[in-house]
Amino acid sequence: LIPDANYGLPTSFNVKAGEIVLQPGVDYGYNGVTGVLTIPAERIVGDIVVEAAGVIVKKQEQKKPDVKKLTVIPPKYENSFDGKVIGVNANMEYSIDGGKTWIPCKGDQITGLGTGKLGIRFSATGENNSPIANIEIDSATMEYYIPTISMSKLMGKNKKFQLKIMNMKGAAIHVASSNPSIVTINRKGVITSKKKTGKAKVVVTIIKGKHIVQYAAHVKVVNNVKKNYSLSKFKTSYKEPAIALYKKVNKGKKWKIKLTHTKNAKISFRSSNTNVAVISKDGTVKGKRSGNTRITITVANGGVVDQYYVVLRVFKKGEKTDVSYLKEIKKK
Repeated sequence: LIPDANYGLPTSFNVKAGEIVLQPGVDYGYNGVTGVLTIPAERIVGDIVVEAAGVIVKKQEQKKPDVKKLTVIPPKYENSFDGKVIGVNANMEYSIDGGKTWIPCKGDQITGLGTGKLGIRFSATGENNSPIANIEIDSATMEYYIPTISMSKLMGKNKKFQLKIMNMKGAAIHVASSNPSIVTINRKGVITSKKKTGKAKVVVTIIKGKHIVQYAAHVKVVNNVKKNYSLSKFKTSYKEPAIALYKKVNKGKKWKIKLTHTKNAKISFRSSNTNVAVISKDGTVKGKRSGNTRITITVANGGVVDQYYVVLRVFKKGEKTDVSYLKEIKKK
């Protein structure tokens, strides 16, 4: 038996030899996979009549992979092949630069990628191909689409400010500045302003296995900022890559921690000293009284949990507070 297009083989049917109705499994055999119907010669006592109806095969509409759930890590250089895509699964396949060959995904990563186009789809079933999600991989990508802590920063001319980057051993670190003539950033997290005023965006990304943390700062260099403090003393028992920042907030005032690229992430905030400052579910901090508190930001994304820290200094203008955990980096 051969079904027409859009039909599958029947699961049951009637078979007659002349006027005699044949019984399945007794008078004939049927293979529902191959469609082969076998009738012994001794059962054929007249014309064979088969009454069967094929099963309508419904095409399953397959979804396109959601690129927002994928993390793209571009290659370091234009001609290198150390880029990767994280967040795929064994039900997906990919092709490179529009090629006709589709390669099954193994595990949750596609590795060894260079610059160019990458097509990802759910594995095809027969002629039923699923829609393709296309990704452009560019070595010049400045900011990756991952949960990112983002802040605005005022700096004076010819000043330095350092992020506290922890647990970097074995990690890959990417840094970039949108305007190096105004501000630069190095792999130690030192942000350096130049001799002229202006604006720039700087980004640092730390990658270690499945753990990726990223900080983006919108820096404005002005004339009237005399000091830029950085964290010098900070410890945590957390073992994965993490970034810690310093922020001052006036007593009674509010400040909101900004996180970007968090559509599929679960985020929680915790203040270590709620007498000094409290924080709401949306990341809004309110300074209650002078002192210091540590804000821990936990980001769960794609089965991976990462942390950021903000050391908050709440003070009243003109009031002296403890700044022994801070340092001013002098520019040589």
